Amino acid sequence: MNFSLKNRTRIIVLAVVLTVVVSGIGGCSNAGMNSLTETTSGAMSTDIPTQKEMVKDVTAVLSEDGTLTVTGRGIISKDILRKKEIPDREILAIEICEGITSIDAEVFSYCENVVRVRLSKSVTTIGTGAFSYCTNLSHIDVDKNNPCFCVEDDVLFSKDKTRLVYYPANTQREQYTIPTSVMTIGKYALCHAGLLKNITIPEGVVKIEDSAFESCISLTDITIPDSVTTIGKKVFWGCYQLTDIKVSADNPCFCAENGILFDKGRTKLICYPINRTEDKYTIPDSVTVVGENAFADCEHLTDIVISKNVRTIEESAFEWCKGLTDINIPSSVITIKEGAFRNCINLVHVTLSDGLTAIGTQAFENCSNLTDIHLPSSVTTIGESAFEWCENLTDITIPDGVTVIKENTFRYCSSLTTVIIPDSVTAIAENAFENCDNLSIHCSAGSYAEQYARENQIDCVVV
Repeated sequence: MNFSLKNRTRIIVLAVVLTVVVSGIGGCSNAGMNSLTETTSGAMSTDIPTQKEMVKDVTAVLSEDGTLTVTGRGIISKDILRKKEIPDREILAIEICEGITSIDAEVFSYCENVVRVRLSKSVTTIGTGAFSYCTNLSHIDVDKNNPCFCVEDDVLFSKDKTRLVYYPANTQREQYTIPTSVMTIGKYALCHAGLLKNITIPEGVVKIEDSAFESCISLTDITIPDSVTTIGKKVFWGCYQLTDIKVSADNPCFCAENGILFDKGRTKLICYPINRTEDKYTIPDSVTVVGENAFADCEHLTDIVISKNVRTIEESAFEWCKGLTDINIPSSVITIKEGAFRNCINLVHVTLSDGLTAIGTQAFENCSNLTDIHLPSSVTTIGESAFEWCENLTDITIPDGVTVIKENTFRYCSSLTTVIIPDSVTAIAENAFENCDNLSIHCSAGSYAEQYARENQIDCVVV
């Protein structure tokens, strides 16, 4: 098929009124078995299209050999595969043809069977995570005339090679040295590169973005040079063999102590390597923030001492710490953020101290063995699903100062029999106590809690 300007204009006109399905085999000039065309309304013209008009005629076609061919002009939007016709698992190769300028974020994420991707010279923008979690991807090709991207040894870079965009997850290497031209290791850049045991970060890299090395499951150790000044979130999350992080002594922003990553002043604990074998760890007194995912999946730890100066426990900081049975949160801690202890399935006892004001969304979700937790009077905010699926929790007292019990807060707490709710509570989500079949709400006469209990046919004890 000849995609001249004249013929392309005809296709745009047709795309407004119908979806065209043609049989064939893969390739930028061929159609295939399944087709999903994305169209939007707008004036038809042979003039250079605006950004809005450039979404008019983008067609995804899956051939019998598993090649997904994307043709047309403009942006491949996130839902072009999701709407209905083309299952992710059937895609084995992806061809992005001339005319496509942008690939939206996460468009092809989780296409787990894709082996090869080919980009035309017109592609100038690739959204974050466009090929993340493509665990079998091993080859990327880019047209040599592309002005924005290039490939070296199947690794995708910006044209000037200052940004490492994506390292195919299934590339058959155990060692990889990032080129010395690279200044930024992009978000998800080496995510799921499961064969890599050793990654060398050269002097000159300034920024390591979020999830850059996420789920590099064979990585055992890594050294951060003194040029790195920014490390994003979840950079080493899911690196199950990681035991040691080293940092150049001259780095102005970060340091390591016994293989554990901190900011330079040791006020934030950034990453405790998952595969360290100690069963006890005491957070240094200098630390005020336990970082996002800092201890996530550290199954060896059975005893963690949180020091008296910690003020914030960030998102998922201790998630999936299966060895934890008890945790003591000191009075210095003001905020426990989203999912901080989520999925700590063997956690039985939690001690919270006065000074804590906020318990985040899903903070203790699926702590299925939790039986003992006392909420101090200083708590004013309890997030959605904070205690959802705490199946062994039997009683709880809501502090006088909490005004809202949010969605799913105690959902599926099947052993919960007693909840004491103060007069300060003026709103309770309908499903806050869903599937708490043996629940009795204790409250004062005329309170909102009494009204809620009556309306939802929950046993109510007026005290």
